[in-house]
Amino acid sequence: MKISKVLVSTLGIAFTIGISSLAGNWGKNSNGWFYLNDDGSYTTSQWQWIDGNNDGNAECYYFDAGGYLLTNTIVDGYEVNSDGAWTENGIVQIKQIASNAIGSGSLQPGKYYQKSSYTNYTIYRSGSGYESGTNYFGEDKDEYIVLSGTTDKLNFEYYNWITTREYPEIDALKMKGTFTRNSDGSYSVKNIDHTERINGKIWYPDELDFTISSISNITDNSFVIYIHSEGDGGYDTYTTMIRE
Repeated sequence: MKISKVLVSTLGIAFTIGISSLAGNWGKNSNGWFYLNDDGSYTTSQWQWIDGNNDGNAECYYFDAGGYLLTNTIVDGYEVNSDGAWTENGIVQIKQIASNAIGSGSLQPGKYYQKSSYTNYTIYRSGSGYESGTNYFGEDKDEYIVLSGTTDKLNFEYYNWITTREYPEIDALKMKGTFTRNSDGSYSVKNIDHTERINGKIWYPDELDFTISSISNITDNSFVIYIHSEGDGGYDTYTTMIRE
């Protein structure tokens, strides 16, 4: 389907319908689409500009009191299409914003813990087939990454806290690798070791499903990691890490 778009001046509509423009990620469950902001909040009862593909152009969407996207309706006198985007005479209205694919800062050495995380997943259940959904997790200081080195090249170690009969309440090293800064300010990811270890002992020999694909939304105190897996149906996980 071909969709026409037009750039709008946001001053007038901002006065009219009070638009926010926090960065975040889309999610979906049986009730519909929702938007999870990087601060862990959901957008509810308001319009929001969202640049879903990080091309620097945002579309405007409305979310109801439950936090779900409205589609094919009229809100505050404005029409939204089947994708939920605000349109005028069938033309999607857009706003130019700075792309958040990279971010405005640079990675700094230190310890970063999970501020929020969500996963869109598809799993296979015996007897019922494939099932899709979204899981959301809030702040968890036992899920953390330690960065060392310089802003141009940092080594990372990813840890999480586990409890087993043999190892009660201990941090497990899940993976190691490097973040290397590119000329455009983005960072390349190299996963060097994804063998989970506890006290140096191999716990899971080869966690191929748990490697960092990319990092984005970088500030001097936070960043977002993206993990994609094709295993067992597949999942996409976005986790906001914030410096301790």
